[in-house]
Amino acid sequence: ARTPFLDVVDKMPRPGDRVYFYGAALYRHSILLAGSVANPDEVYSHRDHPDKIHIVRTLEVTSPSPPGTSGGPWVDESGRVIGNQSGFVNHKDVSAGIAELGRPDAIRRLLETRKSPVLPTIGCAFEELWTQPAGFINRFPKGTEGLITIPIVNGGQAAKAGLTRESLVVAVDGNTVRYTADGYRILLAKKPGDSLTLKIMDPDRPGKRDVTLTVGEL
Repeated sequence: ARTPFLDVVDKMPRPGDRVYFYGAALYRHSILLAGSVANPDEVYSHRDHPDKIHIVRTLEVTSPSPPGTSGGPWVDESGRVIGNQSGFVNHKDVSAGIAELGRPDAIRRLLETRKSPVLPTIGCAFEELWTQPAGFINRFPKGTEGLITIPIVNGGQAAKAGLTRESLVVAVDGNTVRYTADGYRILLAKKPGDSLTLKIMDPDRPGKRDVTLTVGEL
C-alpha cells in the first residue's frame, strides 16, 4: 500500500490566499489554525548562534504560530503544502502574529535531491540602516542607505576583515544594496570559496572602501 502524502504546490500562493495548519499548537492535539499569505516575495531572516549565523528564506503568513507548530505543514484550500512552519516574527517575547514558513520550492528541492543544501556564510548578518537609532544614522551623510553588519560572529570572515557592528555596506559585488534582501540574495547565490566584495562606509569618516571576503560554508 502507498503511504499517504500531501502534494506540494506548483507555484507560490498569492497575497491574501487562505491557508491552514493542523497540528499540535501549544502541544495540544488536533488544533486548526487559519491564516492568509502576507507576502509572496522572498523574505530573509537570520538565526544566530555563538559561532555561526544561518540566513534563511521564508514565506510569511498572517497567523499565530505558537510553540508546538514547528515542523508542521501549512496547506492551501486544496490540501496542498505551501510551506513548512519554521518560526515567527516577534518583538522581544511577544508574537507579532506573523508565521515564517520554509518555502515550497525548498521543500520540493529537498524531496528531489534528499540532500541538505550547502549554505554560504561571511560570518555576519545584515540590518537595514533605517532601523538603527537616529543618533547612529546621523553619523552618516544625509540620505545614506545600506546594510549594517549585525550581528558578527567572533573569528568569522567579517570580523577578521575588520568589520564591526558599525560597518555600513552600501554595495555588494558592485550592486547597490538598500534592503537586507538585496545583500542576502547575492550572498546566497555564492558557493564556498567564492569571493564577495563589500563597499563599506564607516561612521564619522569620509569616503568608501572595498573589503573582499572569501565565502565560507555552514
